[in-house]
Amino acid sequence: MSERILTRGERPCGIYFCLHGPRATRFSAIWETDHNRILFYGCGGDRFQEIQLSDAPRLRWTEADALECDS
Repeated sequence: MSERILTRGERPCGIYFCLHGPRATRFSAIWETDHNRILFYGCGGDRFQEIQLSDAPRLRWTEADALECDS
């Protein structure tokens, strides 16, 4: 499993999680902090579920962890 902090400009905007499976299968999820929800994506890249969180943990990061988030 790998994860990266997503940023928009200088501000963190979420975390990207990727689960690596057999035969190059990958499932991913993005915790989007602006709306405090998690978006789940299948191995084909299609979103298959969305969960709204009631409480948000604090996001700690360094610039070495950052991956630019567009939009």
